Amino acid sequence: SVIEEIFREEIGIRISKAFASFDEKPMASASIGQVHKAVMHSGQVVAVKIQRPGIRKRFVEDLDALMTLSEKAENFSDTARNYGVHAVIEELRYNLLKELDYTLEAQNLLTLKENLKDFELLFVPSPILDYSSSRVLTMEFVEGNKITKVSPLKRMDMDFKPLVDELVKGYLKQIIVDGFAHADPHPGN
Repeated sequence: SVIEEIFREEIGIRISKAFASFDEKPMASASIGQVHKAVMHSGQVVAVKIQRPGIRKRFVEDLDALMTLSEKAENFSDTARNYGVHAVIEELRYNLLKELDYTLEAQNLLTLKENLKDFELLFVPSPILDYSSSRVLTMEFVEGNKITKVSPLKRMDMDFKPLVDELVKGYLKQIIVDGFAHADPHPGN
């Protein structure tokens, strides 16, 4: 019911109107939100990432406390001053608050997809902008397995060289040419 309420507040319609089906049990969950698999009325399978209620307020409160502590630490500690602890916390605050804006994440998906369009083996899911907001991100669903879950026998049968080569070239392009890189390269991504 909480997920339904957030979706309706953000998108303006009920989940049952937006999707032909919506898995109530999340397929993934993290500190900021959770991801549900859904099917659009067109038949397209999507992932719907919904932010936890009140998470922004909790982040801001915690970050405000860290800002106060870091400022005081620099007043009393040479080490804190020398390492610029307060500036580090300010940068952390800036980056963490950006993480809470799924609108920015949707735009980043579009930018990354465009930047990597010439790579045949790399796929960036497109956001579904009509069903996305600052607290809801709907995107193409990608079926797959974490690379760490591929069995050793299957790895022996597969030629990963073309994929690895393209992944390395893709990351080099992101960093050196585009100046815009995917910053969460864990095995699930």
